[in-house]
Amino acid sequence: NTKVFALGNITYNERKLSHITSRISGRIEEVFAFLQSKVKVDEPLLSLYSPEYLIFQSEYIQAEERVKRVKQIGDKEEEITAKAIYESARRKLEILGVNKEELSKLENTHIPESYLTIRAPFFGTIIENNAVQGNYIEQGSNLYKLADLTTLWIIADVYEKDIAQVETGEIVEIQATAYPNKIFIGNVVGIGDVLDEKTRTFKVRIEVKNLESKLKPGMFVNVSIESKSSIEALAIPVSA
Repeated sequence: NTKVFALGNITYNERKLSHITSRISGRIEEVFAFLQSKVKVDEPLLSLYSPEYLIFQSEYIQAEERVKRVKQIGDKEEEITAKAIYESARRKLEILGVNKEELSKLENTHIPESYLTIRAPFFGTIIENNAVQGNYIEQGSNLYKLADLTTLWIIADVYEKDIAQVETGEIVEIQATAYPNKIFIGNVVGIGDVLDEKTRTFKVRIEVKNLESKLKPGMFVNVSIESKSSIEALAIPVSA
């Protein structure tokens, strides 16, 4: 096996990176998560007061009551219509991020919640925070940027002459200036198809586990790719 050496830059794993936006307009009542906060899946990030959210809840309660009434009457055609209205009202709340427990509580109590809770979609770290208590926000406002930093990507610049030796799945040794005596292990997960004409390099994407949180996005690293490929060449005797 031969080794391919390259320089790389650590960045976020884009599969585990999310902009959390508001799906409804309203006023931020309380903020629970801040910059660099580590949050779990479904953990509350903030609560939002929204008159529109109260209307959606009322529509859901009315739709659910209608389904019950129609079932008692036994009108099949009316029941189909009532169920369609109920599913539409339910979907509106689900799009806002209302979870199953909150929907079940609303069905049982018929008491609308005053505030909409915006929750974390996955485990991660808040790397950008625009949520301020008391601010009025519009639908689509960017509230947080959330990243799972337990796995990161490294974008390495591999020279044109070496790219044929690089394949997805190959093991990569990674060294960072901050940890001169430590070697991190990653894998090649993507190889670029476009040559940078100025540097004569291709972008190679490497994924690395970061369970100890030592590697940080923005760091420059040296990578050594364990190439399994071998380049065939024509052998000619020296005397020739």
